[in-house]
Amino acid sequence: MTHLLNKIFHSIDRPLKVRIEQVLMLPPAPVLCFELAHLLEFYVGTIRDVAGQSFVLTESLQNCLAMAVRILHEQIHSRGIRLSRRSIAVPRDLSPPPELTETIHFLLQMLNAHVSTLKALQSQEGLSMSSLATAVLDPLLETCQRCASDLESGTIHQSDAMKSILQKNVFFINCLEALVSSLSDWPAVEERWNELRTQLESCVSGLAEEVAKTLCRQCGLAAVLDKMKEYQAHPSESCMADDLSLSLTVVSQAMKAFFILVSSSDALPEFSEIVDVDLKNTVTMKMCLNLSEAYTDVYTMISDPGNGYVSKSEMVEIEHSPEDIKTILSID
Repeated sequence: MTHLLNKIFHSIDRPLKVRIEQVLMLPPAPVLCFELAHLLEFYVGTIRDVAGQSFVLTESLQNCLAMAVRILHEQIHSRGIRLSRRSIAVPRDLSPPPELTETIHFLLQMLNAHVSTLKALQSQEGLSMSSLATAVLDPLLETCQRCASDLESGTIHQSDAMKSILQKNVFFINCLEALVSSLSDWPAVEERWNELRTQLESCVSGLAEEVAKTLCRQCGLAAVLDKMKEYQAHPSESCMADDLSLSLTVVSQAMKAFFILVSSSDALPEFSEIVDVDLKNTVTMKMCLNLSEAYTDVYTMISDPGNGYVSKSEMVEIEHSPEDIKTILSID
């Protein structure tokens, strides 16, 4: 039966194959190539189920499908290389660059094609939307990260440290947020979306922590806390209060400077360049929690009689409690 079918369809097999190959060799736009690959995949599965694997049309369409998938991946790879080599100008307001918007539009076109195109029951590995999305997004994210790092590398003076931290992190957070919000309603890339969301949450927490550490360094509290943690990690016969760098005067001055810093109306960054309002509020709250935690850690250590402070001063020189700091930072 298969032999008879091969004879019947032999006259149309080669012209069909040649025509498909001509279209693929143009080559078509990536989205059109993606749609054609899905269409070929559907007909390969359908014809194979009806006429068998050895049927001449099955073999020809399989070869065309393999060619379409190869060309699609080559186009996506070339697109990624061009993007990686391009010098992206970071907008002054740190919003996502046009290249990211263009890539999102391209990926959404592929997702729309994925939803509307006929699909085989067993999808070919090379047409997995998850792997294609990764191939499209990875070069973009690498380029955005490089641009963010370039913002930091231009910092020379220590006074620019906070500005550098904000620019680098805020730009990349805006890029990630644009991707997460654009891909949230597409089940085909849910796994990749979860990875992006986790990366975004990590960047938000990292920014809040880095800003808090920088502020603590500015007022001297970071040096005090780091030294105290060294004593905790490596206990010795001498106590913290006997260390000149951790004397009550030094510690109280650092805590006072910290209080003045967080009380100043313009000392804490507002993260105004973060596009998403919810993310902006989240970063602010996390920063305040990190600041409060640092102050509380120092306060707790000098309150511990084993560290030698309470017996010497009865905490008279420490004017503000952790609760006072939480009130100033609007922490419930």
